[in-house]
Amino acid sequence: MNNREIITDAVVAYMQGLPIPKELPKNIRMEIYFEQSAEKHIITFGEGEEQKPRPKSQASVLIDMYNEICGEKLPRVRITTEKRKKALSVRLRERDIADFEELFKKASASDFLCGKNDRGWNATFDWLINETNMAKVLEGNFDNKHNEVRTRAGTATARTFDPDEAFKKALERGYGGNV
Repeated sequence: MNNREIITDAVVAYMQGLPIPKELPKNIRMEIYFEQSAEKHIITFGEGEEQKPRPKSQASVLIDMYNEICGEKLPRVRITTEKRKKALSVRLRERDIADFEELFKKASASDFLCGKNDRGWNATFDWLINETNMAKVLEGNFDNKHNEVRTRAGTATARTFDPDEAFKKALERGYGGNV
């Protein structure tokens, strides 16, 4: 077997999570790009060292979580861009993984964010991880209201307005005089 075949076998083993063969040439460094996930893996082969796959990045974990929770109702994330990685890195300094899980569950449960609004607009992954938007979703600004109306005194159940009934009540109370 030549070096090229040995390295090819090592890469295949790496991708399958198998132990890498020990008969590798010394000091070879490879960069492998996975098109589907846009992830870059760097493999360094030394003298008989076994290389194990690196754990998933936090960005990949969060994107997988988003796709699992929101993938049926919101657009799926297909590419992990540098911009997304950077935005997630910043958000992770402020929040933990549980906050992201809550964010994605709230977004998936929100009729408005899932496109049931007058414009047919729906939230995207990038919109959700924006600092301001993330705070709004986590604070419940997009939760379904179920016929509740916010008033200064608190929350009240909304009633349907019947103009004929309102007119009758106004006349009964003496409003309107002689018309």
